[in-house]
Amino acid sequence: MRQAFHRDGRHPATIETELRRKDGTSIPVEVSMGNVPTADGTLTYSFVRDIRERHRVATALRESEQRFRTVAEASADSITVIADGRFLYANPAAATVLGFDTPEELMARPLGQLLIDPEEMRDMGERIGRIMRGERLMPREYRGRKKDGSVAVMEISTTPIVYDGRRATLSFGRDTAERRAWQAELMRADRLASIGLLAASVAHEVNNPLTYLLLHLERLEEMLPEAVPDRGARQRVNELLAAARDGGERVRTIVRDLLSVARHDHEASVISVVEVMDTALKLAGAAVGERAEIVRSYDDVSPVLANPGRLSQVFVNLLLNAADAFDEPHADNRIEITIAADADHVAITVADNGRGIDEALLARIFEPLFTTKPRGAGTGLGLSICKGIVTELGGTITASARSGRGTGMEVRLPVATIRAPSAPEAPAAASGTRRRVVVIDDDRLVARSLAALLSAHHDVETFTYPREALAALAEGELADHVLCDINMPGLSGPDLYDQLITRRPEYARRFTFVTGGASTTRIDELVASGAVRLLQKPCDAATILAAVVPAS
Repeated sequence: MRQAFHRDGRHPATIETELRRKDGTSIPVEVSMGNVPTADGTLTYSFVRDIRERHRVATALRESEQRFRTVAEASADSITVIADGRFLYANPAAATVLGFDTPEELMARPLGQLLIDPEEMRDMGERIGRIMRGERLMPREYRGRKKDGSVAVMEISTTPIVYDGRRATLSFGRDTAERRAWQAELMRADRLASIGLLAASVAHEVNNPLTYLLLHLERLEEMLPEAVPDRGARQRVNELLAAARDGGERVRTIVRDLLSVARHDHEASVISVVEVMDTALKLAGAAVGERAEIVRSYDDVSPVLANPGRLSQVFVNLLLNAADAFDEPHADNRIEITIAADADHVAITVADNGRGIDEALLARIFEPLFTTKPRGAGTGLGLSICKGIVTELGGTITASARSGRGTGMEVRLPVATIRAPSAPEAPAAASGTRRRVVVIDDDRLVARSLAALLSAHHDVETFTYPREALAALAEGELADHVLCDINMPGLSGPDLYDQLITRRPEYARRFTFVTGGASTTRIDELVASGAVRLLQKPCDAATILAAVVPAS
């Protein structure tokens, strides 16, 4: 080689080769050669440099790059290397999140074509410059354009590196769609919890006046024959009173339904599926009824063990999804609700004759974030959450394409293995036996209406301040029964009860609690043990009279 270079100079001036040492081992060397003309002819000079350290560094660099690629290509997050506005490297996750088939296809696109907002592109360039100068910046979200033109919102963090001998930036990106969807769901759950607290408060405030309103209407009906002797006039007044009572009952039902859905605990009880479905229909009725005719078919089915609010959430979601299957209202639109017994299960089906769902997609509709609705019309979490609730109850939920057109959603729940507690029979008041009854309620009008009702049959003492009532009961004559509100300022009904029975145990089984919407764990325990009774406001006169009479 030296002779050839000496002769014609065609070989490179610097080459890499190996030299064999005296001990027989070889070492990599770099040889530089040149020709020097002399009086004796052309001489060739050579410089030999040991390049073992260079080879070691190059080998380490290749191994490091290989490790980087191994880790990057297994990552679920987007990893890219960018220099001068172009990709030097992109892992498979980066291609997937932006909808490209391969990383090479993504790398062929200039970075500027992948950002939607020019302002974001300028901001990215400015941030990269600052990062290259050594600044450490927090991650930033960018809106990227996918291959199909849709939008992907990604959170990207960037750091400077040297890649293939060039100064570049290493970026880690994460699609924030899932996080945003869960954040939206958490916000919705938080709002639902707030609604639950508000509903309990509103229910208490509504049910208190509703209690004395209905009691007074009932009393007016009893007094009517004596107060209005004229039969024609009495009939007209009766009709007005009946309409007023019907309105009051409708308000009571609305408040009860609101409370059953707004409660955000997971406590299960033995409930009627038909009642929960009817509640769901009331809540979703306006949105569903304006889109389609609702056809119901209910069999006589056994109760199930479930939380009524969470099960209602499932039914409302299915009803709203069925309504969304129709692009616009039409006389032929139908939503069929079927509740039927199936061996040891109750089968609830919500079916529509809407546009339907492609059978290839049916298997995926319970996946988190998967949705067949237009962009922005849903988070893709509704059916996923429904499946979680139903599974937690020991049931199943499935979707099917209906013959012809539409979609059917079936929920199967196991029947309750324990029987629903039957309502206690109201004992008749003992004829001619007057009892001493104490009424405790911070609402003066409620206390007054309860006293007016009871005083016709018993001797009644009322208290609107719970601490005053506690002192009187603890120190005074023993009362036969106490009718006590739960939510009262300063001292709640359960606390009053617990303090009283420590001083006078005789009162342990002489209490009936009355609530306008809320209960407590302590009261639930007492009711379950049979020590006390619990009445929900508003309640009718017969129920109140029965509560203060001991069981025979």
